[in-house]
Amino acid sequence: MVEQWLDSWEHHVVQQQQSKKFLSSQTAQGLRVTLRSSRELTAQLLNDGFSYVMTAAFNQDAAEVNSN
Repeated sequence: MVEQWLDSWEHHVVQQQQSKKFLSSQTAQGLRVTLRSSRELTAQLLNDGFSYVMTAAFNQDAAEVNSN
């Protein structure tokens, strides 16, 4: 999975003390949250009977409008 690859990359970079060659901690955490959320939402939609899920259509526009 991509999350495991990301964790492995981060672990390798930290071991090699090359932290400037990895994402910022905020970006890495945001990417993990996005990947996990997309995977879980896709699984839920497929379990609910959808034949396919177009993840490119995912967005959080409504959430951002409501948070302002």
